[in-house]
Amino acid sequence: MWGERLPEAYYFRSHETQVDPVCVKALVLQLRDRKIALISVDLVAVFPALRKRVAQEIAALGIRESDLFMAATHTHSGPGGFVQFKFWEVLATDKFNPPFFASLADRITQAVREADQRLRPALWGVSQSRMPGFTQNRRFSPVDEPVLTYARVETADTSEPIAHLINFPVHGTFLKTDSNRMSADFPGAVERAVERRFGGTALFLSDAAGDIDPLAQNYEVGTMESLAESFALEAESQVRNLVTKRLTKMQTADVMQPLGTAQVNVQKCLSILGAAGQAIGRLIHKSIDLPKEFDQPLRLRGLQLDQHFFYFVPGEPITVIGSEAKALAKTAGFKSASVVGLADGYLGYILTPSEYARGGYESCNSFYGSQFGLKFLLASSRLIDQFRMNGDR
Repeated sequence: MWGERLPEAYYFRSHETQVDPVCVKALVLQLRDRKIALISVDLVAVFPALRKRVAQEIAALGIRESDLFMAATHTHSGPGGFVQFKFWEVLATDKFNPPFFASLADRITQAVREADQRLRPALWGVSQSRMPGFTQNRRFSPVDEPVLTYARVETADTSEPIAHLINFPVHGTFLKTDSNRMSADFPGAVERAVERRFGGTALFLSDAAGDIDPLAQNYEVGTMESLAESFALEAESQVRNLVTKRLTKMQTADVMQPLGTAQVNVQKCLSILGAAGQAIGRLIHKSIDLPKEFDQPLRLRGLQLDQHFFYFVPGEPITVIGSEAKALAKTAGFKSASVVGLADGYLGYILTPSEYARGGYESCNSFYGSQFGLKFLLASSRLIDQFRMNGDR
């Protein structure tokens, strides 16, 4: 949890009140001589400089850079000032604040150190079930009911919960844009509800939620907390019936996928304005090159825990993209699979060609053209092949 002293706003309004704690949580798993660190942090996104700083700090614990996984819960009401990149400073995260960046990196590092110090013999398990009624597709696209991937780590001797992993597709946008309150938003409310009901520490990991918003009758704080309690109650049978065992296999890998020049498509952005914007957009066929810092490949990362596969994605895939990636893993022989978005970096929205062509907010913020989703799925297939070649299933 951060302290009370957060950076003052520069391009945006400062928060007036704090609704609930904004936190960083860490889980360290060790199998034989290898450790991985899994971090959930209440930020809108994770950017490479922050991850690099933490990786350097925790190397002394025996955790390799390739074994660090850092994901944002994607709250839109969390702190800013942690990104030194003018594009994002102006549009999303506010002016870079070096003292806060250093403090944030230190707090994340400390969370990992504390988790490492508490290592003990443990069991783990994972299950999946459908969880309708908590979300809506904001692009009104037909999609399957959302799935909750729930994993638990518990003490081997007493079955006391250590950590709950909550992997579910939903944006951290319960508190709307006119809200001026600091909050971990719905992901944080779910974590707290799970912790109250089951004990242990809950880490929220966003699934493929690029087109998924929370669903409620109103979007007040009390409703958010009530919905989170309902979520934990709905998940109770899945939690109670989970079978745990000793972890026997833990592997990581990554692949690099070239993406080309990053651009903003003006026509797609104008479509946000409705019919008038679309009419103007039909007259403008122009893309604007983004700063050269965007011209980087996709680094897609994978984590295997026994027969479950996690993709860690530096962006926001929409639901159908996530479903296709999971299907690739299952076809390759994994029993189940998850997508963790907003992890280890941020490259924007990842859409199918047809969804990109529809325009709208997500298309405007998809920076690598209509083929980005197909390139992502190509990288997903190549990533799965890394595990197949290593004989890791």
